[in-house]
Amino acid sequence: MALTEPTTREQAVTRQKWLTAATIGWNGAEGVIAIAAGLAAGSVSLIGFGLDSGIEVSAALILAWRLAQERRTGCKQEADRLAQRLIAVSFAALAVYVGTGWPSA
Repeated sequence: MALTEPTTREQAVTRQKWLTAATIGWNGAEGVIAIAAGLAAGSVSLIGFGLDSGIEVSAALILAWRLAQERRTGCKQEADRLAQRLIAVSFAALAVYVGTGWPSA
């Protein structure tokens, strides 16, 4: 993968695939470690950090789905709205968890 700016749509999509895979791998490991450490320490903040990593993984998966939809059927506003809603709901759930500390560790 070249580090230069992509010049075609296909190059941009290929770069997105690699970056999405790297994001999922990094944030997946980060999330598991943070949640395990948070449970061991009884820390809502550390568990919240781990859950945020999970949200980042889900956002990367949603983005990959969204771009796959575009490659198959063209740009669709319905897919954009659904992707935005899914990500918004996941952040709202995290805010409730961190704000209330429920269920506490």
